[in-house]
Amino acid sequence: MKVLGGGSVHVYDPADEGPHPGGPQELWQESVVLLWWDRKQSIGGFYRIGHELNHKDGPMIALWSNTVTPQGIYKKTAYLPLRPQDQFDNGFGSGDGSLRYDYDGNCVWTLEDQDIKAQLRVHDFHPSIDCYPKKGALSEFAPHHMEVAGRVSGSLDVKGVHYDVDALGFRDHGWGMRDWGALLSHRWLAGVFGAELSFCALSWHASDDSMARFGWVVRNDTVTFAKKLDILAYVEADAMCSRGGRLRIELTTDEVVEVEFEALAPSIMSFHHGIACFDTLCRIRSGGLIGIGDFETTANGQQGKRQPKNLARGISQNGWHPAPD
Repeated sequence: MKVLGGGSVHVYDPADEGPHPGGPQELWQESVVLLWWDRKQSIGGFYRIGHELNHKDGPMIALWSNTVTPQGIYKKTAYLPLRPQDQFDNGFGSGDGSLRYDYDGNCVWTLEDQDIKAQLRVHDFHPSIDCYPKKGALSEFAPHHMEVAGRVSGSLDVKGVHYDVDALGFRDHGWGMRDWGALLSHRWLAGVFGAELSFCALSWHASDDSMARFGWVVRNDTVTFAKKLDILAYVEADAMCSRGGRLRIELTTDEVVEVEFEALAPSIMSFHHGIACFDTLCRIRSGGLIGIGDFETTANGQQGKRQPKNLARGISQNGWHPAPD
């Protein structure tokens, strides 16, 4: 990968797409994420499998499985014991057999749950890159972290309805120490218009009251880092869900990229280690380009531990949520 305007990018080998040896720390974890949206058919999803190998009560799995369809939204957030069959050479299991990630030259996600099944294959637009800062509080939350934009193909079957998937997607894969208690609030914005433009932007408010902002754009084989960025969330009355928002990135080349996020579905909450994390799948626009993205937020400024129940425009409970009439 080339870099314009300064900065350093680490490119991972294909061997890093699979599991890594666990570290000794209690909070060591390894997780994989996929977000995707098929604009023509209004289907998409956000999935995360996180293996926490050294939990005090035994190895655990954080499962976030959210699929949006015209028939409704299926949500499952669970924290499950890690079984031997969830650990294999080229991927990760979900703890209950409902979701799995495999790497066979592409990243492949397989879903089979209540009235829903899918197999999704990610075709990367560029190599697996790590552009995260390697100092400060954020480096302790995501010491190894790759992000990749791509196209997603495959199939989805929902309540007897079949879809051939042709979507845009964005994936990540991180491993190392992850202290969720170090987080007060954050914004993670990932978006893709195609191979010609994708981006990641993040703001981070740590428990020591430090704040950080960083991001980058990728155009084919070239990365350009942000010099300044501004993230504005359109927050609902519950102070947690969002309708999307706005991103302005001033690059190290002095170019400015502005992106508008418009929610395609309600915010979906994953409550993990006392943190309510909201992912909102969005249509994104920049100039004449239209793509897809995720507007992820947390708001834990008071370090509360109460799991939110009543949301203004979001989904908190597991199960099927029918599409509105």
